[in-house]
Amino acid sequence: MIPFEFEFYTPETVEEAVKVYMTAKSKGLLPMYYSGGTEFISRARRNEIQVDLVIDIKRIDACKLCKADEQELTLGAAVTLTEIIEADLFPLLSDVLLSIATRTARNKITIGGNMMSNLPYKEALLPFLLADSEVVIAGEQGIRQVNIHDVYTDRFSIAPEEWIVQIITNAKALQASYYHEKRTRQSQINYPLVTATSLFDSENTRIALSGVSNNPIRVKQVEDVANDLKKAKDVRVVEMVEALPTQIIDNQEGSSAYREFVLQGMFHDILSKREELQK
Repeated sequence: MIPFEFEFYTPETVEEAVKVYMTAKSKGLLPMYYSGGTEFISRARRNEIQVDLVIDIKRIDACKLCKADEQELTLGAAVTLTEIIEADLFPLLSDVLLSIATRTARNKITIGGNMMSNLPYKEALLPFLLADSEVVIAGEQGIRQVNIHDVYTDRFSIAPEEWIVQIITNAKALQASYYHEKRTRQSQINYPLVTATSLFDSENTRIALSGVSNNPIRVKQVEDVANDLKKAKDVRVVEMVEALPTQIIDNQEGSSAYREFVLQGMFHDILSKREELQK
């Protein structure tokens, strides 16, 4: 049971959603955008958050779009993980999403909700970081489309009243060869010790990680080492770990030393797969 009362709105357009949010703020209320609702419900029940007004975006057409053409894939923020998996328009993304939670939970968790989660893992972000996807963001100043790296480094830097409407990915990334591995402490659907993903284009290896720091990361310095073919593979693996921008985290899921051991094995596998693709 949620231990507080709140108003619930279901706008049908992006503009209406923003207007409801800004009106509530002007009245001194605490509004929030809501999509799948799994995290909101669990956090509210634990009394970790309290809001006056919830704005459900699931009736907005732009947020329900799941469409690919010759140029790009467009995913609305309210599309569920199950819907994306079943459409299978971005194989790496489908693979990553299959390792998140249970089927029952994935039926409710939305792609936007996972990306903007308060949890540190946010594994759905990884394929979009690798693909240099664009995000469509709505807010008081209107709607803007920007590269994901312009608003995300190790967290999203958007205004409190802004929210992600869609994620747009270039079609070239959708069918690229990839690597994905998730290691957990127990069952495969638990929070990750380390999740490693990689996309391979004609010249470079791209790498994004979850579980090694407080949020998902894609680090250019790690990729630079991975793509330095003048160095032996084992040397690159060590230097890739050293190139991480922060110390590997240590928590109840696993120690930093064990995470580093797991990560080294994953880096070795990524470089090995790259070698196979180049043969």
